[in-house]
Amino acid sequence: MLAEHRRVRPAVLGRVTIVGVSVKFPCVCCGHLTMDSPPGLHDICRVCFWEDDGVQLRWPGWWRHPDGRGWWEEA
Repeated sequence: MLAEHRRVRPAVLGRVTIVGVSVKFPCVCCGHLTMDSPPGLHDICRVCFWEDDGVQLRWPGWWRHPDGRGWWEEA
């Protein structure tokens, strides 16, 4: 069963539909079932507005200011 899951998982890109029912994925930040696609595909949560960009999932403490500076750089 686990080997089958690993074989199928990479093929999942974008929305998942099972018999006409849209599957929702949990937001990694707040846990609500608001995401239309699996983690890392740039969905935005409609509850907490967290953007699932893949970077924040892997490195939760990393962020970059809108002007291009990272959190480690001085103002």
